[in-house]
Amino acid sequence: MRLAATGQTGTDLVEAARALIADRMQYCRRNSFDSPATAFQRGYGYCVQMAYALADLLARLGIEAKVVQAFRNRFPDGTVGGHAWVRVNVGSEERDIDLIFYDAETGELTFTSLTRVTDLPPLFKLVTQWGAAAMNAHRYYRTGKDM
Repeated sequence: MRLAATGQTGTDLVEAARALIADRMQYCRRNSFDSPATAFQRGYGYCVQMAYALADLLARLGIEAKVVQAFRNRFPDGTVGGHAWVRVNVGSEERDIDLIFYDAETGELTFTSLTRVTDLPPLFKLVTQWGAAAMNAHRYYRTGKDM
């Protein structure tokens, strides 16, 4: 794995992994039923697919990472909706990182959670992923827009 060979560690390695996935995946609702690995190979997916692709890469790099979500978040444009992102543990520090709503310079999310942030237990992961996929497909086919 090229990232492991860079010699980067800690937050530098986390940011390199985040930047790699962000550069290789664009936000899109058209392939909502793809697995995160397939979405990564295609180069596009929605937030759950992107978050799981990043969490998987971080885990392979030996960094503790999990996908978290909140059902209601306020985004930079003022809209409110559900979103999934990644929570990492680097050393003794826990941080939230995101592929869409994130300021890499400050290391801060650019949205605000309005409801409780939760982990996704295994069964809930499946239900949430398929439910979000169905909703995304409906939104895309109704509006023709990916965002």
